[in-house]
Amino acid sequence: MKKLLLYCFITILLILSTCRGNNGTTNEREASDELLYDKISSYSTTPPPTNPTEPIPSEKPKVITNIKLVTLTLSDCIDFAMYTENVFCVYTGAYSNTQRKYGFIRDDGAEITPYIYDYAYPFTGGLACVRIDRKYGYINSNGQTVLPFIYDNATPFAEGLAYFEYADTYGFIDHEGSVKFLLDCDSVSSFCEGLAFFSIDGKYGYIGIDGKVAIEPVFDEAFYFTAGFAKVRVGNKLGVIDIKGDYIIDPVYDDINMHGDYFAVDSGMMQGVIHTSGEIIIPLTNEFVYVYIYNDLTCINTKGKMIVIYPDGEKRELDTSDEKSYLVHDRGDLIRVITNEKYGYLDAKDFSVIIPPMYDYAKEFAGNYASVRIGDTYGVINKEGDIVVPFSPAPVDVFPNDTFAVNVEGKYQLIDSYGNILNERLYDCVIRRGDGYMVWRNSFVGFLDETGYEIIPPIYITCYYSVLGNNDCIILKTAPGDYSVVVLSSEQNNDLTKILLRNEITPRIKPYGQFIKYGEIRLESHESNVPYYTERINELNDFVFNYKLLSIGDGTPLLHYYAYQFISHLFPVSRSGFLSVENGELKILLFASKCGGSIGGTITQMFKDDETGELLIGTSSNSHSPSYLISGKNIYRYSNGSANQVVSCCCISRCTSYYEDGVERYKYGAEYYINDEQVTAEEYDKLPRYSDAKWSIICEQRN
Repeated sequence: MKKLLLYCFITILLILSTCRGNNGTTNEREASDELLYDKISSYSTTPPPTNPTEPIPSEKPKVITNIKLVTLTLSDCIDFAMYTENVFCVYTGAYSNTQRKYGFIRDDGAEITPYIYDYAYPFTGGLACVRIDRKYGYINSNGQTVLPFIYDNATPFAEGLAYFEYADTYGFIDHEGSVKFLLDCDSVSSFCEGLAFFSIDGKYGYIGIDGKVAIEPVFDEAFYFTAGFAKVRVGNKLGVIDIKGDYIIDPVYDDINMHGDYFAVDSGMMQGVIHTSGEIIIPLTNEFVYVYIYNDLTCINTKGKMIVIYPDGEKRELDTSDEKSYLVHDRGDLIRVITNEKYGYLDAKDFSVIIPPMYDYAKEFAGNYASVRIGDTYGVINKEGDIVVPFSPAPVDVFPNDTFAVNVEGKYQLIDSYGNILNERLYDCVIRRGDGYMVWRNSFVGFLDETGYEIIPPIYITCYYSVLGNNDCIILKTAPGDYSVVVLSSEQNNDLTKILLRNEITPRIKPYGQFIKYGEIRLESHESNVPYYTERINELNDFVFNYKLLSIGDGTPLLHYYAYQFISHLFPVSRSGFLSVENGELKILLFASKCGGSIGGTITQMFKDDETGELLIGTSSNSHSPSYLISGKNIYRYSNGSANQVVSCCCISRCTSYYEDGVERYKYGAEYYINDEQVTAEEYDKLPRYSDAKWSIICEQRN
């Protein structure tokens, strides 16, 4: 009887859910189950067992919940929060008329500092870098000032060192504020894996934590080290070096991406794979090559085959010539395979078939179980393919801790894998989050702990977003100005590298150095009644700024900046641009602004002329609606301090979900194209116009 406990319990729940008001007899139900099992058997090489097995019995663990509710004392709304070292760095006031400031709160709710800082980074190494009135300083986790507010610029600590500027003096300091070494260069990054890249007179190299040059500045661009390797650019080509500066991959590729111990390389329309030892695994080919990681396995997909590489270097080649069979990128010891539109599961080690493809849909295994679908019925299987939750029209959600959310009359009830009800209440939705569960009832949000106990009832009117640095911290509100943070896990599980690692422009290269601290950007406006507006970058308190000096064209260094908001509910905003210096004065070559969602916008970036290899600068733009997509590029050649336009093009694509033809059309010079086929001007003009006809002006080439 114990063996059938889970199966019988869930069957009763499902019967109550799907058969309430049904006058059918028990025999009809049994006949329906038999038909269902017959259907399953027709897809499987072996029929499913008559009596599904239960999990191996074990004593139910005693759970001590770590879930916390942190009440934030605010009179304003929270824009975002970052979490490191058990401390929240909170930004408030971005969407109101009050002053926008940063403050710090511990994850037990205790206030460390009030909201007084103009800009702040999260804690690293016990200190947080903050700014007041254009001066930077450092505070500890008690809110005390450890390093005074005397620095004109400063960065968070990385590997025990932080960049600083004081007047025209700049270098790195330690946690006591002692100067470890000074610098004489144009730009420098934070330290990562014991090295920081720097630039001088248009060339990049690397320094060690002793301040000495470790790799001479001979590159046109450098990047951070990862696992002992770094990308570098020479001219318009990318390569890879080791910590000694020796080339592992010569700079002959257009793009390089690292996946574990392997690099995916692109050259023109050719792709290949190279090991970190320099061994060529897949020579350049015009076939699509895709590299990804399954647990500790490296998989390389090419047309007709897949190479699986094990941690010891053993390689195994699998035949994937059947284009209707492909894998889903799961992370567990079983991975999904789709063959002839049917789902099954393979062993992640040897790719042998564990559960044959027989389901119309199957989810990734969460813990020891997975939810599957046949037709319009849903069930749950274990890793042997046994049915542990019988199929019915009601879906069942499976969580990694081997608990289920079972649908009962359109609501969800939480049970464990033994069939024990963890919470008697029914919810509109239940999801696993951190060390507990997030639940909804009547659009209100609440939380359960590991045992299913309702520690926070569904009273919150809004669930905002996860905290940067911890996806299991949720910002909530009950009323305007009343905000809380629920800490569902105290472990940092989100990478803040892009925020904490900086690349700063030094005072040596003026006026760039002054611009990033005190400058302003004069932007033209799309509004006809506003010819321009001035944006002071030092006042964009909710943006992360990245700067890079680039030598393009005649070799004069350009400043490329890219700034993006820490977080935004629906429409993340970014700013970017290229700046040059002409006659000692800062000159804006290109600028761009982009907003997420359907609004779209523009970003600045570099381009490469495939014929000449010349590096160019330009902008890419896009916007869309439910019925069409508009995209365009403007490309410029930089020379003698100025940017001269080379190409301007724009095209519109109809969305195939709304229009059967799904055409794309564009004009390049005097040539007309529809779906990449050249047509006459008359054929082009016959194409139905869009309601916003002005966007159909497409392409023009300029000298």
